[in-house]
Amino acid sequence: MLPQMKTDSRVLVTVFAPELHEKSIDLGKKLRDKKIKTEVYPDPMVKLDKQLKYADKKSLEWVAVIGPNEIENRTVSLKNLKTRTQVTVAQEAVVEIINGSST
Repeated sequence: MLPQMKTDSRVLVTVFAPELHEKSIDLGKKLRDKKIKTEVYPDPMVKLDKQLKYADKKSLEWVAVIGPNEIENRTVSLKNLKTRTQVTVAQEAVVEIINGSST
């Protein structure tokens, strides 16, 4: 068995599709600017389910998904990997939701 990967990051920003990679990078930068330890998935060609498994394996608390619907509605889907719950929130509320969670 492989050892579980550990990280200081709390959030993984996924890349929904290669053409949305830049949006994921922007969200990651916003979170880092607010002192939230964040990773952006490095390979825009990897499917979303593998990115979620990666976050789970690294014991991250949150996964942020910004796909076409989220861009259109100016929202972000946040999945809490600890509680296995998911919410869709306004982009402006992401920092508040993540910082309001218990670690």
